[in-house]
Amino acid sequence: MFALPFVVVAGVAAINAWYRRRLLNTQSGFESLRAMSWQDFERLVGEAYRRQGYAVEEVGGSAPDGGFDLVLHRQGGKFVVQCKRWRSAQVDVTLIREFFGVMVAENAARGIFVSTSRFSPDAVEFARGKPLDLVDGARLADLIKGLQRGATSPTEATAPTCPKCGGGMARRVARRGSSVGHEFWGCKRYPQCSGTRDTEMGAS
Repeated sequence: MFALPFVVVAGVAAINAWYRRRLLNTQSGFESLRAMSWQDFERLVGEAYRRQGYAVEEVGGSAPDGGFDLVLHRQGGKFVVQCKRWRSAQVDVTLIREFFGVMVAENAARGIFVSTSRFSPDAVEFARGKPLDLVDGARLADLIKGLQRGATSPTEATAPTCPKCGGGMARRVARRGSSVGHEFWGCKRYPQCSGTRDTEMGAS
């Protein structure tokens, strides 16, 4: 009798975990992301980061979220995530400015804004050089596809944005200079763009 409440709690937790795994595994692409409810979208994003080794705290849901929906923890770092499941329109710079203020107030190492929409040029420009990652629908769809294949290494959505052009980045290994053999983030548009960040996501 005394153990029954613990059994019920464990059962509910197991069902929720199964639902989140199923939510991610059954996504078929960009349109399916747009079609889901905003509640499931938050759950999906949380599961995506959980599969990449983050401890995920869900703080959104029906209650006011204080400007972010998820808190991620990994290797002593704290990251805040805002999730916006929109069917159309761009994410404008006003929302990114507000989110940056929340990130600073929360003393987070980095803020991650995830949306099914694109980000306006002004939003991309504002985020450049700041500890902000803007994950649009295309990047998120790529991330989900990779995780469905069982990928556990850093993926497109966890990569920072290029500090010079605002584009995507990929992990690379230095082949010359004083940092030979060390990993860093390099712009995917190289050699057209030479933007880099270190693996702690600091701009350079």
